[in-house]
Parts: sequence; structure tokens; C-alpha cells
Amino acid sequence: MITFIEALILSILIKVNGERTVYSIYHILSGKKSFQTIQDSHLYNISVWFDTARNMNRSDFDILVNNLHNQGYIQFISDKKHAIVNPEGVLALEMAFSKMEIPNHLNGMGLQRPVRIFWKRLSLFVQVISNYNHESSIYIPIQRDTGVQNFVKQYLMSFNNRQIIGDFLHKEFVIILHSLSEDQRHIFVWKLTGFHRAGWTNQQISKKLKLDEWHIHYLFLNTLHYIIQEIKKSPNKFPVLFNLSKDLYTEHFSQITESSQITYRMLGKGYGIDEIAAVRGLKTSTVEDHIVELALSIKDFNISPYVSEEIFQEILSISNKLKTKQLKIIKQELDHQVSYFQIRLVLAKSGGRL
Repeated sequence: MITFIEALILSILIKVNGERTVYSIYHILSGKKSFQTIQDSHLYNISVWFDTARNMNRSDFDILVNNLHNQGYIQFISDKKHAIVNPEGVLALEMAFSKMEIPNHLNGMGLQRPVRIFWKRLSLFVQVISNYNHESSIYIPIQRDTGVQNFVKQYLMSFNNRQIIGDFLHKEFVIILHSLSEDQRHIFVWKLTGFHRAGWTNQQISKKLKLDEWHIHYLFLNTLHYIIQEIKKSPNKFPVLFNLSKDLYTEHFSQITESSQITYRMLGKGYGIDEIAAVRGLKTSTVEDHIVELALSIKDFNISPYVSEEIFQEILSISNKLKTKQLKIIKQELDHQVSYFQIRLVLAKSGGRL
């Protein structure tokens, strides 16, 4: 049976359907923060996987793709950069996912960055509390990031009685992990470091649960994403955990690129595309890229200044009819002058749905 990461790549290839290179998938999984990657993540409804495989290098990805090709699950089209999934690959994917626990709480585009910091804080916090309760002050901090260490130190100073923190945290863990599978609960607990106890690696957990290491990785991520979403919904129910993470829900962690945020603020002040380009010394096409990114990322972003309702519906109808998000193909079907910028805006605003 194929591994979890191979199954994931197959599932994304099915959605992309040869319209993007296989390396666009690698950029999404590794979290490359470029306009094209962010756009593709949204258009093909794969943003949940964004930045969830940062530790995978390109050569590892090449090996995975070649393995899928050698097994007859995918075929390359036109060149070795585009691929589609064969019927055998679809069957292999269905069989694999029918026997695997699928992560269903992931939100890579929206949460992976704050989740990464949350885990650093949480793992160090648990280590410190565990050693404190055992009256041990000699240990190597599991996290060496000074920002994380300073945060945890300041947070601990807010408690009048540190001896009860462990009890409160344990109760919150019991409640919040209750709805997750036994495997996910085990993985989470085994990852924690405490008094005379080092957190387990994915390899160690893989041998214990007889699951492949990528599957362990994604089930662990799923748990963290679930936790951070639950404590945001019920902060009063999980006060210790919430105070470890409440500053991570701010706009600071928006996936919108900094340059696009500047354009957004200028649009709010009434600047037009050409004016923004002139003031910022940018190409008009770059400002248009920013606007498409804003349409992808901001739910109530208004595109009517750039696309009429009539053109919006026409572009969407053609995209639906042809079942494609390829700009050139859509543009060729339009009877009148419509820009690529307008087509991209429509696809962005429609959520990439077909």
C-alpha cells in the first residue's frame, strides 16, 4: 500500500489535473509564500495542506513522484513537469485512504504559522511545569528560541501558585483531546518532553503504532490544529492553553504578503491601480497580482470596480463548462475583450469552484 504522503500527492494531482507542474504541489506543501503558490492553493481547494510539509526537500519530493510514476499511478504529460493520475492511481488512493485515518482539522494556509509557534510554547511550558513539580532545575530546554523562552517565562510569572498549573493543564488536555482518536492522543502525549523524559520522534512513534512517519506527522499536525481552533472557540473553557496562544490569532499571521497589505491600505484610501503603481514604483501587473491575492484571502473584498457582474458570470460559466482554471483556455472562449486580470479575479472570488 502507498504511504500517506504518496496518497496526499495523488489526491492533489487529481485536483490540479495537469494544469500546474508537479513542483507547484511541492511549493504548496513546503509553504513557499509567493503569489502563484497562494493563488494555486485557493483555486484548487488545497489550501489546507499549505506549509504542512516544510521539512520535505525537493529531492525527496522527486523520489516520491518518480515512485508514483514507476508504479504506474501517474503519467507525465508533454514534459516531466506536468502529471495526471491514472485509473490505477485513483484505485490506489481510494484503497489507501480507506485504511488510513485522514486529518480533518487542518488549515495550513490559515493556521500553520501560529500552530508552529504554539507548539514551541506549549512543549516548553509542559517541560518547565513538569520539572518544577519534581523540584528539578537542571535540564536542557526543549526549545532554544529566546522569544519562546521569554514568552513562557513571562507567562509563568503571571501565576501566583505554580504548583496548581500542572493540574489545570492536565484537566484541559483531558477535555480537549477527548474527541480525537486514540492514535492522535497517544502521538500528542508521546511528543511532549517532561521530567527525565524526552519527547518521542516520528520514527519512534511510527514503530510503536505501525504507521508510516508521514502519517504520524500529519496526525500530530491535525491534533495541534484542532487544539488551537477549539481553544479559540472556548477560551473560558481552556484558560491556560488560550493564554499560550491568544496573541497568535491576530492579523500579524495573515497569509497575505506584506506588499499586498500595503496595496490594500492604499485601495482603502481611494488610490487606483495606476496610482498605486506610480507611488510605489511598481509595475501595474504587480499591483493587479496584489488585488487578486486580496480577493483570494479576504472574504468580503469587493471586485466590482474591476469586473462587472455580467463579465463575472460569463467567465464563471465558461470555467464551469470547460472544467478548467487555465486562463488562456478561458480567454479564448470569450467573445469580447476581457483581460487576464479580470479572469483571475473571477476565479479568485469564486473560490476556484467549478
